[in-house]
Amino acid sequence: MNSQRQSLFESIVTIIADYRQGEIEAIDVNHVDRWIKQFSNFGFDDKAQEEILREMKHILSSYYISLNLAREILTRGLTSSELFGDNPIPKIKNTQFLRIQRKGNSQNDLLNLCELILQSNYGLRLADCGKSPTAYIYLDDCLYSGNTVWRDINDWMPHAVRGTTLYLVFFAIHSEGWRHAYRQIQREAEKYKYDIAIEPWYLYKFHNSCWEASQFDCFWALPTSGDELIDQYVQEITRRRQESHRVLPDLFRPTDRPIQEKIFPHPLTVICLNMLS
Repeated sequence: MNSQRQSLFESIVTIIADYRQGEIEAIDVNHVDRWIKQFSNFGFDDKAQEEILREMKHILSSYYISLNLAREILTRGLTSSELFGDNPIPKIKNTQFLRIQRKGNSQNDLLNLCELILQSNYGLRLADCGKSPTAYIYLDDCLYSGNTVWRDINDWMPHAVRGTTLYLVFFAIHSEGWRHAYRQIQREAEKYKYDIAIEPWYLYKFHNSCWEASQFDCFWALPTSGDELIDQYVQEITRRRQESHRVLPDLFRPTDRPIQEKIFPHPLTVICLNMLS
């Protein structure tokens, strides 16, 4: 193994050292080595694999949220004058931290972290907050399609107090998912005649609308043909799209899109990761 490859392995392992700590065995150099060798099945040699490793290091360096960073982000929010003003304790006491997520455990993990931060900064527990709510906080790590937050809020909405503010707090959101969730939540609030103000708070925003010409921050396959199974799949999808009589975005990524690329600096990364996604 050459020194450059070894260095990339070690950098990646260092960045994600606390990934699912206590749940799975720590990811080590051998784990990363096994992962990258999968690309040889698709004809990518050692040089191409090193390029993928460099790009993966770049992505993780930019967007991996460690436990320490998560604590820092939540502390920033819970001590923000933008959210709670210059005299935060009364407002925090009137804020109810929602524990309503039906799928996954990310909300519980984040609420446990919030409790530690509240105790450290204000001497408060979650149970001390929100008995007479003027605001609600819904926490999750990331908003993807928007369906999780929308369904959770939909079930909870009948219990909301009129004239309150609902803060939706995420580490990251996807633009199309947020658009969908916001529209559905607003529609539900209007149905109950609630004047709830919906405020998003997030660290990263990823653009994933196929209609946006300038930026697209998610996987979107390049045109491909010549494989029997892929060709059959494309034909079937094309038939269904035509029958739907709806204007839909292109099935494949146009060769000149996106104009602006922030997450994947090298096109090879998109191609390779698409092959394993």
